[in-house]
Amino acid sequence: MYDYYYDNDNDDNGNKFGEGIPYRKGKAIQLIKYENGKIILNKESLEIIKNIEEPVAIISVVGSYRRGKSYFANVLHGRHDGFELGSKVDSCTKGIFMWDTPFIHNNCRVIILDCEGIDDPKQDEVWATKLFILCLAISSTFIYNINGIVGKDDIGKLYTMTDLSKFLVNSEDEEKDYLPRLVVLLRDFGLIEPDDFREYFLEKLTQVNSDAAAGITNHFKDLDVYALPHPGCKKKVLHELEKIETSQLDTEFISKMTHAVSEIYDTITAKKLISNQ
Repeated sequence: MYDYYYDNDNDDNGNKFGEGIPYRKGKAIQLIKYENGKIILNKESLEIIKNIEEPVAIISVVGSYRRGKSYFANVLHGRHDGFELGSKVDSCTKGIFMWDTPFIHNNCRVIILDCEGIDDPKQDEVWATKLFILCLAISSTFIYNINGIVGKDDIGKLYTMTDLSKFLVNSEDEEKDYLPRLVVLLRDFGLIEPDDFREYFLEKLTQVNSDAAAGITNHFKDLDVYALPHPGCKKKVLHELEKIETSQLDTEFISKMTHAVSEIYDTITAKKLISNQ
């Protein structure tokens, strides 16, 4: 039955990341788009999802645009290319894209989503809110990709996220079981590394907005924080990351990236619904 997922395997000539991260064949297709105030689902994507029989684990990569969000989604597939990368001012990811080849890991069928940047100046604010709620509702792992130096805007969005979560569940106990594992990626982190990035992140949150810090720890049962340094290559190379060879990247960046991806997969679980899976 799963041959459906692998129809395009023979045509895949992607750019492998390597470093022990399994290479996943396939391509990105749109799952959801937003037009004229309406959320529109792609029938092709829905057909792929409907054919899945195993428990489903959904990893959503969400965050600011132009922060390497789509690139990280590609590396989760063991490759540099796949989801479209953009080097221009405007965001290139519109709506939500999914990988058309769900794969098995930890007895789950894994679907990875690349979501539209949440702070695109041209983005509809109503859609931005809906996007957050959608990703929280459907994800088992929610990856929040932000600037390495945590700012007020990032904290504001996180606080909004915790506030919105109350609309998804009926009780605090249900909330912690239903909400996804929260993974925060601190991109281009160049400061002296703390002993514990989770404590560091919550401390920074508390300094600016104690309610946001309390909300994160109260609402989400699981929180992991990873810092990724700058890739270490020149600007011209950064503009074509989908074509880069892994050897062109800084060794520390490769090591930190590989570690984050490995731990995300080690802790992956199926999406839990209220009182069921």
